[in-house]
Amino acid sequence: MRKLFIPLLLFSALEANEKNGFFIEAGFETGLLEGTQTQEKRHTTTKNTYATYNYLPTDTILKRAANLFTDAKSISQLNFSSLSPVKVLYIGGQLTIENFLPYNLNNVKLSFTDAQGNAIDLGVIETIPKHSKIVLPGEAFDSLKEAFDKIGPYTFFLPKIEATSTSVSDTNTQRVFETLNKIKTNLIMKYSNENPSNFNTCPYNNNGNTKNDCWQNFTPQTAEEFTNLMLNMIAVLDSQSWGDAILNAPFEFTNSSTDCDNDPSKCVNPGVNGRVDTKVDQQYILNKQGIINNFRKKIEIDAVVLKNSGVVGLANGYGNDGEYGTLGVEAYALEPQKLFSDNLKTINLEDLRTILHEFSHTKGYGHNGNMTYQRVPVMKDGQVEKDNSGKPKDSDGLPYNVCSLYGGQGQSAFPSNYPNSIYHNCADVPAGFLGVTAAVWQQLINQNALPINYANLGSQTNYNLNASLNTQDLANSMLNT
Repeated sequence: MRKLFIPLLLFSALEANEKNGFFIEAGFETGLLEGTQTQEKRHTTTKNTYATYNYLPTDTILKRAANLFTDAKSISQLNFSSLSPVKVLYIGGQLTIENFLPYNLNNVKLSFTDAQGNAIDLGVIETIPKHSKIVLPGEAFDSLKEAFDKIGPYTFFLPKIEATSTSVSDTNTQRVFETLNKIKTNLIMKYSNENPSNFNTCPYNNNGNTKNDCWQNFTPQTAEEFTNLMLNMIAVLDSQSWGDAILNAPFEFTNSSTDCDNDPSKCVNPGVNGRVDTKVDQQYILNKQGIINNFRKKIEIDAVVLKNSGVVGLANGYGNDGEYGTLGVEAYALEPQKLFSDNLKTINLEDLRTILHEFSHTKGYGHNGNMTYQRVPVMKDGQVEKDNSGKPKDSDGLPYNVCSLYGGQGQSAFPSNYPNSIYHNCADVPAGFLGVTAAVWQQLINQNALPINYANLGSQTNYNLNASLNTQDLANSMLNT
């Protein structure tokens, strides 16, 4: 095994340093959590030094790397977690790495804490290929073997293995780990290859069909697209920009389980000025901090790819505290070009709203209010338009006009002066959960602050992942390198 010398910038700090990476406890995922994105000041002194690591070159890794997403059965056995998109497991004497990311990660360090609480470096991997599964023999890592040799015969030890970028990682690898490290909400996603229980995939397209079979198996492409989209969505919902935008929204968020479509008197949708009618019961106006807390709770999702279901998406949430849900969308609703235009940088809300709408359902929100639809009243000559049956018209894609509440036309929408505000024009305020989330999502795309940058995925090298050596052969190969 080769040695790698990495120049390090050592910190003598008055407080603990941040880390980039993920802890995995022998098959149990535990995220490395951070607080807010705001940078705290640190007083440090620095000096240059060098650290020596066991180095696993790309050709060695490729001998034990296979594609992560293959056939439907294999995909259905995977569990994705937003806290560990680079999952490292140590089970049965083998080290397994699952990279759910669409990126080849460069010069990634593996380390863990031993039973005595000491930080132990395993080594540096030159390349972890995109969407790969790598199986390495534990005996190839001297420090791992030494740590276990020190353990008493009756001591239960779960090594916490952490994957981090290094100072010699390429720019994109460092950027990816930096963005991942800001995610603190644990979304666990299972890739269904059967119809989930208590979930009707054919609600509007039965035609006498009682098989409930309006779904299809995952393919590598749909698994990749579903994963990328959900990871970026969680990164948006976990961002300080989104939390600030919800708290500072110059309008009210509302939700009711009552039927608004057939009985307009029960509608709790805000008016065009973002405020609900005074006749609406105040219980339907949501607490803004409560919205943030709800979307940042841990949730386990059964993901389903729909097929000829009659709808673009379906979802439900269940559990005592909304900690479980089923979410299905048609395959075309995952296509990056539909969601983010041909340049892969510009949001199409008409298409992106599907995943936001359905995820909001898993959090317990319904169609009455502005948490799954925007439902902004359609105005004509100063009055709300009515349809042919006399019901008030509302629409998605329209903004709120809150100028009358904040000084009149031409005034900034309150409070537009907080950092990274998305509220710039009181007559053009992004409406509801969908509008706010899409506006922040676009802002983070512009800042290249999301884990997945769709525009640069085409630059990734495609490796031939066809692992052929058994672990003992690989151990001998690595020790002889």
